[in-house]
Amino acid sequence: MKCRWGFAATIMLAAIMLGGCCKLCNKSDDLTVKSFDPSPLAKNFTVHANYSSHMVLQLGKPVRISGTADPDGWVMVSLASDGKPVEIDVLDGDVKLAANGKAEFISVVKTDKNGEWEAVFDQFVKIKGGSFTVTVSGAEGVKPIVFDDVVFGEVWFCGGQSNMEMPLWTGNPFWRNIGGDAIIAGDYPGIRLYNGSSYFKKVSPGVICVEPRGSGWQRCTPETLKGFSATAFFFGLQLNKELNVPVGLIESCWSGTNIEPWISKTAYEAAGRTKELNAIAMANASREQIDSKRAAIQAKFESDIKKWNVRFENFNPAATAAAKTWSEKNYDDSKWQATQNEKSLFKKAGLGVIWLRRYVEIPADWAGKELKLKLGAIDDCDEVWFDGVKVGSTGVDTPKYWQAARVYDVPGKMVKPGRSVIAARISNISFDGGMTAPDKKLETSDGAASISLDNDWREKLEYTADAAKLGPIPVKTSIDIDSSHFPATLYNSMVAPWGRYPIRGFIWYQGCSNAGNPNDYKILQPMLVQDWRRNWQDQDLPFILTQLSGMLRNHPETPDAPDAWKRPEPQDRNWGYIREAQADIIGKVPTVGMAVALDKGDMNDIHPHDKAPIGFRLAKEAMRLAYGSKETTSGPRYKSVEFKDGKAVISFTNIGSGLEARETSGGKLNCFAVAGDDGRFVWADAVIDGDKVVVSSSQVTAPKHVRYGWVDYFGELNFYNREGFPAEPFRTGK
Repeated sequence: MKCRWGFAATIMLAAIMLGGCCKLCNKSDDLTVKSFDPSPLAKNFTVHANYSSHMVLQLGKPVRISGTADPDGWVMVSLASDGKPVEIDVLDGDVKLAANGKAEFISVVKTDKNGEWEAVFDQFVKIKGGSFTVTVSGAEGVKPIVFDDVVFGEVWFCGGQSNMEMPLWTGNPFWRNIGGDAIIAGDYPGIRLYNGSSYFKKVSPGVICVEPRGSGWQRCTPETLKGFSATAFFFGLQLNKELNVPVGLIESCWSGTNIEPWISKTAYEAAGRTKELNAIAMANASREQIDSKRAAIQAKFESDIKKWNVRFENFNPAATAAAKTWSEKNYDDSKWQATQNEKSLFKKAGLGVIWLRRYVEIPADWAGKELKLKLGAIDDCDEVWFDGVKVGSTGVDTPKYWQAARVYDVPGKMVKPGRSVIAARISNISFDGGMTAPDKKLETSDGAASISLDNDWREKLEYTADAAKLGPIPVKTSIDIDSSHFPATLYNSMVAPWGRYPIRGFIWYQGCSNAGNPNDYKILQPMLVQDWRRNWQDQDLPFILTQLSGMLRNHPETPDAPDAWKRPEPQDRNWGYIREAQADIIGKVPTVGMAVALDKGDMNDIHPHDKAPIGFRLAKEAMRLAYGSKETTSGPRYKSVEFKDGKAVISFTNIGSGLEARETSGGKLNCFAVAGDDGRFVWADAVIDGDKVVVSSSQVTAPKHVRYGWVDYFGELNFYNREGFPAEPFRTGK
């Protein structure tokens, strides 16, 4: 049973009555007053951990404050201005009420059969003035729970993986925002924070948590800001600037996580997702059942990935046969391309196989000695020869093969003074790859002497593989119930408990960990959106995602040369497909927006260090979706293509006041590629023609397909609209 609110303007305290509510009147004696027996008030009561001092309550929606109490107990909840005059517009049903002065709203509520209580106050449409105090009271003599410095404003839930979690400042130069030390020292009275990440993270397999874990609501200080999401902060900063109301940010993210742990069991049941449901069912299983299931999953995974690898190895049998002699000692590699950057070869080749060869002079005193060939991590798989004899290999059956250190033994009988050759056949089956580790060397088995093998390699491509034709590489379903990758576990602990707290919407930055299976992501992302909206019981909540930015290889400590991103030909890249999967939701699920980030990546780091543009773009989409802005809030989006006269003429939406080629003359654009019927893409000439882009190439007389931004990283992107928003990557002819 709930009494919604009583209100009296100026200094009037609203009267309380059970089973009804007091209405606002111009005269205090117009209020209906009934007596209230305080004897049922609870002696034991709590308030859920979503609420605390400094919290932001959502404007324009009913205020909900809840907790637990004795069975059949009553709790009195007061929401009162802090003594300073305030101007308030309140929506009570269809009636809009207004008042100036001091005010107090009171609700007296009874616990339900589960010991839960909830006080609901009508919608506060507009508030100008001071802050409020929330007081939850029980029986006489029991200390009330008091939250002060409570404000009304706009509340956003901020979720995802590492690029949402990356904070404004840490001591790690690769895990902080540019200029973060100066940013956290600023003054931001209009932003409040609730950090549910950091050391508050929690997994909860199979059990939905009642309480969120976190810092409680906090004002912005250097201490509270430095560990808070940079993306979320810049988003909130822009909203506060445009709306001039307090902004509350709830951070709930976990680095490295897939999308699957953020989706509920209920959603998986509705979608009939047996893979995730079978895993979730193990959450309450015995250790023996878990071990048996894990063994079965491992066996199936090993079988599936071996079958996939067979398809990969047989993708181009003619090329593989032609490369059969490339491991031999006396093979002539003089026409191979010299490379000083063997740690990231596959930024050029894409999926496929590349060979490396290197000569080494063996000292006379090494003759007959056993040697260790130390090549560090090779991403992904390899076979290695010394003077034409195979000395080692690492394949998909090796745990974490992409980062396992390679140490291969060279028998003493093979070691002779003079020139020897090392040959390596490297297979890249996902993302980029190569010899990723520095300090490669050939050393004596006792470690007393060594020869550096860094640089001075020659390379030659065996073949490239089409990711679409290969199909996604198999991914093992996790049944590690303590893992943050376990299905539904983070929804249970870090999303579900927030459903009781009214918010305006969500921002989301995730996708890197699902890049290996973009087709499934097209299904999972809409599931998550609808699932989260269900948790808040509001299918209209705006949801704004961040499309993945650009990156070649995640090795910030040993960056590549500035021009290492340049490729002789376009490649068919995994991240093009996952970006497409992210964008697939736009226009299919209502009230969903997207911030493009391809131009704001870091070639050497999966975590771009300047999150301010990302936060700004997310905020602009929020202004459109949540606050009715009519401005252009995103960049050109592919609409259609017409092929004629050897050219592709492309039309776009989100043109704004016009298309723009930044930092170039003559309207020329880059990162466009075309292909004919053979599907072989080449870099193309692209120019702006009014509100269209005309794409052509002298190498393709009859283009049939166009791609833009279909790259992991491109250092000279220049396609925007005049409002400054970058074009969305796309391909024609799916």
